[in-house]
Amino acid sequence: MSTFLTNYIFLYGGKKMRALKVKIRGLKKPQFERLKELTGHAKNLYNHTLWTLREAFDATGLYFPYPQMDKVMKQVENLEGKINYQLLKAKVAQQTLRRLNKNFKSFFACFQDFQKNPSKYRGKPKPPRFKQQQHDNLIFDYQAFQIKGDIVVLEKGLEIKLPDQLKGMKIQQVEIIPKPKSFHAVFVYEEEPTAFKQVAPSESVMSIDLGLNNLATCVTNGVVEPFIIDGRRLKSINAYYNKRKAAMQSLLSIQRGKKWSRKLQSLTNRRNAAINDYMHRATHTVVQMCVNNGISTVVVGDITKALNKINLGKQTNQNFVNLSLGQFIDKLGYKLGSHGIKLVVTNESYVRNVPD
Repeated sequence: MSTFLTNYIFLYGGKKMRALKVKIRGLKKPQFERLKELTGHAKNLYNHTLWTLREAFDATGLYFPYPQMDKVMKQVENLEGKINYQLLKAKVAQQTLRRLNKNFKSFFACFQDFQKNPSKYRGKPKPPRFKQQQHDNLIFDYQAFQIKGDIVVLEKGLEIKLPDQLKGMKIQQVEIIPKPKSFHAVFVYEEEPTAFKQVAPSESVMSIDLGLNNLATCVTNGVVEPFIIDGRRLKSINAYYNKRKAAMQSLLSIQRGKKWSRKLQSLTNRRNAAINDYMHRATHTVVQMCVNNGISTVVVGDITKALNKINLGKQTNQNFVNLSLGQFIDKLGYKLGSHGIKLVVTNESYVRNVPD
């Protein structure tokens, strides 16, 4: 098992967590096939549940929350007469439903807001899309796996090695991510206590307006001079990606009649890594400004207004902007929280409504 992505940190349940993403190596053929089977079941459960939710929504206009969703899917059979829910561990199936619940809940909140304030949106919000790939992620919480020495036991006969740097750590979750010819694992564990400089409560406030050319326009109540985080680098990264992707897909379509390949996936991974790196550096700039100047509250302005000012063009560009702003807020939130700085976000649900 080799690490290919360094640790990243976030807040969960009031605790600071870290996650380590690695590529799983050393799987025997039966283990590899079993992971393919389980990730296939996860995808089927996600899509079957989404179909059930969309049918209910179209018929009643209502959203059925997780408890009802869980109860129904324990009994509903698929086309083969099997119950997708029962083909996975109960805890793993529940995590799949919770992930879908989060996506559908976000859509429903936007849909309700759209009915009241249609002028805030460029179009009617759309429900989450079905998974097109054959496999989906598996999430094992701490009750769904065991650790024996340096081995993580997901089920009898299905084991993966625990990375050396995580030995002795309190592992809270293991997520299995299917790739075309391999599997990756994300280990979530409690962060060891670290001394972050804390900002005492004060009247000092920073207001942030998000955009595209100017990713973040930051203004305070007289504490520091206004400053701007440039967003044109993100546009450049995405424009290059779209150009290369279109050329590669055109060639694929002509030569093989396909729309995706390992090279396209590699291109996408590089684009995502570049965006992730830029977002970390951008949010670090904001956080350091707050810490160094005793700013204890950060307010992010109305997201819908910011988006409506942007000429998004194609749907793919709209998704990119939504996702970029969502990443910025997520990273800013956990970094500010580490220093005791409060983050207030307006219309957060709109940013989270990003198709898979």
